[in-house]
Amino acid sequence: AYTEILQQLHVVNYFSQDFQGRTDILERVRNYVQGSSKQPLVLWGEGGCGKSSVLAKIVSESKSWFLSKNCSLIRLVRFLGTTPDSSSVCPLLRSVCQQISLLYEVSDNAIPVELSQLTNYFKRLLEKATADKPLCIFFDSLDQLSSADGAHSMSWLPPTLPNYVKLVKNNKEQ
Repeated sequence: AYTEILQQLHVVNYFSQDFQGRTDILERVRNYVQGSSKQPLVLWGEGGCGKSSVLAKIVSESKSWFLSKNCSLIRLVRFLGTTPDSSSVCPLLRSVCQQISLLYEVSDNAIPVELSQLTNYFKRLLEKATADKPLCIFFDSLDQLSSADGAHSMSWLPPTLPNYVKLVKNNKEQ
């Protein structure tokens, strides 16, 4: 689990190091993350327009958005297709569940293997987020996820999020 997290943070650093501009998008995402919406936020754009760089910048700045709120924002990021655990839906969800379990001090001994059980487990884990430890998940390039197991249907992602959870995802325009 730690190797995956470190690899993902390396990608964040790579994409965000020379990022400039797009302050309008950053501000809209900040308003979403700090707001009360229970819907995931989707960033759309053509391939090569900078969606990954924008998302990386959001990840790197988002912790500072909560400094005055007496809480610690938990950020979970996956740049899909960059590692074996981020290339198909089952390993992705297992990896994400392991990280959430670690961050919210939940035993990860019972993480299911089968997709429908894993999806339900993931959705239940999201409910561990609290006002003191809100959770923001960032998924980059959903189109890079293998289409196996119906991953592109997005049925594994909750359409409505629990309290204290935000989901920012990006995808190529079809």
